[in-house]
Amino acid sequence: MLALRDTQQQLNEADKLAHLAYRLWPVHSDALLRVASHWIVREDLKQLLPILHVLMTQTGEYNQALFPALHELAKSDEAVHLKQYVSQAPQWWPAFFSYLCQQESDLAIVTAYYRERLKATQPLQQSEQTPYINRLIKDQQWQQARDIWITTLSEKQQKFATTFLYDSGFESDRYNEGFAWHLNSTPLVTINTGFTGGITGKQALRIAFKTPKKPIHFQQIWQRLTLPADHYTLTLRYRADNFITAKGLQWRMYCDTPTPSLLGESQILNASKDWKTLSMNLKVPQEITSPVEKDHKSQPCAAQILRLEAASRYAHEHLFEGTLWIDDIAITSSIP
Repeated sequence: MLALRDTQQQLNEADKLAHLAYRLWPVHSDALLRVASHWIVREDLKQLLPILHVLMTQTGEYNQALFPALHELAKSDEAVHLKQYVSQAPQWWPAFFSYLCQQESDLAIVTAYYRERLKATQPLQQSEQTPYINRLIKDQQWQQARDIWITTLSEKQQKFATTFLYDSGFESDRYNEGFAWHLNSTPLVTINTGFTGGITGKQALRIAFKTPKKPIHFQQIWQRLTLPADHYTLTLRYRADNFITAKGLQWRMYCDTPTPSLLGESQILNASKDWKTLSMNLKVPQEITSPVEKDHKSQPCAAQILRLEAASRYAHEHLFEGTLWIDDIAITSSIP
């Protein structure tokens, strides 16, 4: 009947039927979809959004179909109709905000909604913070991203956060996100934490190579940093158990720019029955000019990547066997 009245352009009668249907079947998906279609025809956002709110709260089935339209609304002059739901943070909001973080080209619009959520009494969820942090990283707002990421840590996890590095002893349980360690195991190498003799805390990083017959272009362990321009010293301890390799592994630090620029590299990690201490000095510049770029424009070195890598550039020298332990990684300011 409602669809018929819309077709016949008897809109006032259709409005009455839409209100009636909503009162009679407030949670019936098919009825809500028909009512929503009517208010879309009427271009009445005030009536439409409560219907969509109920639909998206009941199920995520319609999210992908509705989110593009909500995205357009979010950046329009009529966004006030959407903003009323920001403070409520309904069940569908984190998923929509994640969509907004990924799809909206203007960071200012995304940030405006994030700040609205900060004002709300309903606390922010990590499912909202994480996509916003990732968006800040994408837009190279490194320090702001790290500052917000630190707030997502529990009180216990925050104890592992230092000014320059997170989790120097691999004691935390936060990995593969934000400014934590990224540990990427593969079928050829297992990377985890464990206990062994000589470590400082309860666990250290363990890298176990499974087969020496297949080359590994090793770049599986890294952390993003936000070191200010200065001179630094990186120190760590390592032990290599039955570690057999042609050229070994090295810690390297790069400016996190579209064309990464090497800032420094450590001595090669090789076989050792006992724990060894390794250190490297490096300088983080304010800006860096990549020799690869044709115009040689300077780029800020506001963020860096610290990564453990295969020392050699050649695949036939990327053969590894044995186990490597790493502990007590620290970065300190140093006098040049």
